[in-house]
Amino acid sequence: MAGAVHVVNTATPRLRELSAGLAPARVHARIAPAVVRLFADHLGAKEAGGYKQGWPSQHFYAGCVRSLTGLSDAAAAYVSINKQGFLQRLYGGVIKPVTKKLLAIPARAEAYGKRAEEFGNLKVQFGRRGDGSIGPVALVAKEGGATVKVFRGREASGAERPVRGAEEGMVMFWLVKEVHQAPDPSIVPTDAAIIDTATQAVASYVQYLKRRNN
Repeated sequence: MAGAVHVVNTATPRLRELSAGLAPARVHARIAPAVVRLFADHLGAKEAGGYKQGWPSQHFYAGCVRSLTGLSDAAAAYVSINKQGFLQRLYGGVIKPVTKKLLAIPARAEAYGKRAEEFGNLKVQFGRRGDGSIGPVALVAKEGGATVKVFRGREASGAERPVRGAEEGMVMFWLVKEVHQAPDPSIVPTDAAIIDTATQAVASYVQYLKRRNN
């Protein structure tokens, strides 16, 4: 899922006190960029932390930073993150295949961030699944080892190269009917941090108006 919008609540007592008598649209216009910077710093720190399994990073959080936009109107200030998969990571939930019968979950670093269709010399391995039934459970390398397609830009060149260490029988992908992903609220700043940033933005705006009117 792509996209997320977080409303900065300007009805909290502190913000209401600071913004009393001010035009809401102008106040929110100050809050939005400040909170965008907070989100950018938070997501940037997540990106710098790398992938927890030590596999090659797909730079998901860097993509979130690039998709950040701040909006505002008389009602509120908003932060929008238009990145595929962001809502799924934030709220979690069940992931099911859309165009195929099974999901292919990477079992090795070389497969992470790639589709099963990008690999060659694989075969389906059957076994007992989580529900007790017998069926496809993995894609494993055949004799000679797994290969991966060579791309030029976004187009496959037609050539394939061996996958290092993926000899016969090595599992490249696990095959599952669905995945239950746990929510991860840590990918966004805490409500307290958002409100604190908004409060500081409003306070700075109030001080600016005082200096301008003196």
